[in-house]
Amino acid sequence: MRPDPPGAHAPRKPYRCGRSPRWGDGEVCGTGIETRATVRPRVDVRKGAAPRTPVIETDPVSARTGAALATTGIGPDLMEAAKDAVRALIDEIAARTGLLPQDAYLLASVAADLKISEIVDAPNWVVSAHVERSLLNGPPQA
Repeated sequence: MRPDPPGAHAPRKPYRCGRSPRWGDGEVCGTGIETRATVRPRVDVRKGAAPRTPVIETDPVSARTGAALATTGIGPDLMEAAKDAVRALIDEIAARTGLLPQDAYLLASVAADLKISEIVDAPNWVVSAHVERSLLNGPPQA
């Protein structure tokens, strides 16, 4: 594994990923199904543009009806964590579609799902905001 790029928060630390392929939405007690797996993560580097929070793209086999884009907010205040997740989602929608931030906000308001994704790491909450990736491709071409 390669170390983080210069300027990253934890230089010379390897990339790590979880090994629990399944737990209920909300991860209420820290128990998941442990497994051995081979993963092929794809990590993109955007020069001069670090996301506010982790950004995740899911496969269509997720709990949603299709592939999704998700952002997170993490902290001891549930409302602030929710706001952080939504703000990060607005940033991602705007960056991926070219929409103005206020239009990305409108899209998120009508199409995004907001979930409490984890409570096990008290006192911190993890809140995620999800939107179908198909909505980020623009209107269908005639």
